[in-house]
Amino acid sequence: WPAHLALNLAALPYEKAALLADLQLVATWRYLAQAKVDTWTVRDSSTLQQLAEEFRDRFEDEVYALAREIGEVGASYREVSAALSGHFPLSALGEVTRVRSQLSQLIYPGFFWDLCEGVEDLGRYLQAIATRLQKASQGQNSGSHQEEQALAIWEGAREKLENRENLAADPAAIASLIHGRWLLEELRVSLFAQPLGTRERVSLQRLSKLLKDPTP
Repeated sequence: WPAHLALNLAALPYEKAALLADLQLVATWRYLAQAKVDTWTVRDSSTLQQLAEEFRDRFEDEVYALAREIGEVGASYREVSAALSGHFPLSALGEVTRVRSQLSQLIYPGFFWDLCEGVEDLGRYLQAIATRLQKASQGQNSGSHQEEQALAIWEGAREKLENRENLAADPAAIASLIHGRWLLEELRVSLFAQPLGTRERVSLQRLSKLLKDPTP
């Protein structure tokens, strides 16, 4: 792989072997999701062999394509990490602490497998963090109060999600909680880096309604 790609991947908090394993897992998952047949219903050896051959032909290209995607995330992560090591006024230290907490919940060992299809959104969230830090270095921190309100709403929902075995009979509720997790990040984009745009309409009221009643 090119040196710049290797450098960006190395910036992520991943051991090399673990990252490669996750790239391969996600590549496999994506292929199965895009297969021309329902892979769960394959029962004959000829169909299985055909799937295996198609997968083998595409596997390395798919892994490399994923590595390039995650490499872009690594580049943004490097930018944010560099910004965090910069100089901030004393009034911005609380803002920097909140950003570090946010970053640790986005980028951590294993995040790529957890995220799977959301890499493009993750890059935007990191860009929003970079914009937020730039504003903080200039003494601007508007939006923090609304973020604190959103985090308070999310905290109760997070506990439910972590104990998702209690919701095993209600996959729709689990999906709503996961949706709420990413809606929190969209809210942060709208508060601190509005020009980047959000994937959907977002507000404290919408987040609260979704997470306090996580059913469709």
